Amino acid sequence: MSYPPLTMRLHILNDNSNLRFWIPIFLLYPFLLVLALVAEILAIAAFILFWPWDWGRKLPLFVPYISRVICNLRNLEIDIQSRWETFFVSFK
Repeated sequence: MSYPPLTMRLHILNDNSNLRFWIPIFLLYPFLLVLALVAEILAIAAFILFWPWDWGRKLPLFVPYISRVICNLRNLEIDIQSRWETFFVSFK
């Protein structure tokens, strides 16, 4: 089973500055849980409303797909370099 990332590391380097941030994503999880519960209630209402059409049959797949995307962010690294700047983001 895959778990969502716990931290995000951000590093921005240019001629004038060298910024390094460590952002604890796990502190946002309680807020995301409340947001997910509200979204689930709205999804159930949309599911019931749109069931006669084809849209309602695809709505239950929304939650598993979004959770897979979030959990697969773990170990993602984005490294963009140019002559003057470097931008690096890492999810762990």
